[in-house]
Amino acid sequence: AWAGAHARACRHFLETLPDRSEDERTARFVAASSLEAWERLAGGGDALPPDDSPWLPEYAEILDRELPPPE
Repeated sequence: AWAGAHARACRHFLETLPDRSEDERTARFVAASSLEAWERLAGGGDALPPDDSPWLPEYAEILDRELPPPE
């Protein structure tokens, strides 16, 4: 569930970030790289997903929305 929530957060950025400036392209690269790492980890791979990135400023808020509520 944890890796899936992170993957959905990364997909959100890939779907919503523009691709006009160098900074936006860098943010998209960070989101795509993070998505790949989270998908590998969820599939039993040995990826080490990156920590919080300044290139994805609202990541924590999006992740909170994607995580299942605590029981």
